Amino acid sequence: MGGIFGVYKFRYYFNEDLLQGLFSGEQARIRDVTVELLEKIRCKLGIGYELYPFRSGEELLLYKEHFVSRSRLLNKIHDQTVSQALKSGRGHVYLHNVIAIIRNGAVVWYHKGWSRDRELWFAKAEEVKRAYGLDSVWPHLGFLKAVLEVPGYLNRIISIVEQNIGGDRLRVSSHDSLVFRAIEILVRSSPRVAVLVEMPLGIKLLHRAFNERKDVPLRYRLSLRSLELAAYPLRADIVAVYDPVGLEPGIYPCARGFRQAFRLQDLYSARFPGMQLRVLDVEELVTLKLEGSRAEIIEVKTGRVSEQAIGQLLTYEALLRMDANVPSIEKVIAAPREQIESINPLLRLIIDGLGIRVMAL
Repeated sequence: MGGIFGVYKFRYYFNEDLLQGLFSGEQARIRDVTVELLEKIRCKLGIGYELYPFRSGEELLLYKEHFVSRSRLLNKIHDQTVSQALKSGRGHVYLHNVIAIIRNGAVVWYHKGWSRDRELWFAKAEEVKRAYGLDSVWPHLGFLKAVLEVPGYLNRIISIVEQNIGGDRLRVSSHDSLVFRAIEILVRSSPRVAVLVEMPLGIKLLHRAFNERKDVPLRYRLSLRSLELAAYPLRADIVAVYDPVGLEPGIYPCARGFRQAFRLQDLYSARFPGMQLRVLDVEELVTLKLEGSRAEIIEVKTGRVSEQAIGQLLTYEALLRMDANVPSIEKVIAAPREQIESINPLLRLIIDGLGIRVMAL
């Protein structure tokens, strides 16, 4: 059973502040019963779980990042839209005691938007209420008890999720495919490499400038999002750091916002199962201490290799020297073999003269 659910986990959202208020005793009991049921499910079915405590005031951000960003998939699966299930008419978000199923770190199902089994859940929740001496009936506890006791119940939900994920899979572009091939070459040649994909360069330099210079508008000095936007054109396809310090060897796609973070998580975990994988956002990149024995900047081209690739690599090299502590930086152009073989002879002399290596994909 564990193999079926290997990429799935439960996630339990609860508001820590409610465990300290007027009804804290009951809320603490509900939390403890929830965790107990999740642990029983883990032992019986082999599907793990994670706890996701949050504080009052954080609901809206979690709602946007974890649920709205996945609404295209979630709204297809559930009986209510994300906003109908989790948001009141006045705009208040309700995430306390929400049970979600996550796949590769992203929400693919949650109990509140699923009304077709409410009668079953309430019947099971009544049993939980009596067994644990709770004051009220809680549907999420009924759902967990159904998972625990109804044969094949979780399988049916996972099956519906899988059918819709299959129809909602992200398209892999020709550029993505070439990036994948380049990464495979890198990790095959050296296990001690951290591969950063679509890495914005000069982020730390921008951060210092925006916060130190008085002539920079305040909105740019305070917003990390502005760094993302400013660095958008200056993204290296791949930066490979050998013998890294500050990062474990593995693959680190760099995301532009939380929507892309989920896309990259799904894309790379499917292509490189079992490898260390973490999506980096702009906040982590600002503070990242990137060190290693050497680095490679790889510019991936799907079509003709032109002088543009040389200019990009020289720019990226200058920026990486400001952001990273590595004694040597190598520059690489990666392209399909037929494109490498058809490089203009004069351009090839310049490429060789600048010490740029070519990689056939």
